[in-house]
Amino acid sequence: MEDIGERLPFEIPFWNGVYPAVDDEEKEDYPFPFHPLELGEAALLNFFGYQIEGYADKNLIVPEEFPLVRLSRAANSRGKPWWKRW
Repeated sequence: MEDIGERLPFEIPFWNGVYPAVDDEEKEDYPFPFHPLELGEAALLNFFGYQIEGYADKNLIVPEEFPLVRLSRAANSRGKPWWKRW
């Protein structure tokens, strides 16, 4: 476990134990005061404005709604590609 650098504002509650990953009985065996996936979700929300799991806010970005670019290979007038293989 490494905790280096200055903590960002969204990280502070996780490291302070506001969102515990385990019960009080299991704290000795678990190395973090939070679940790493929950911190990852908070990082996605903070940096990119969306999250994959958890409470779905209607004001957040939904990545599945963005269209992707589709590219295709252009052919010449004879229907063959412009390159040759020797």
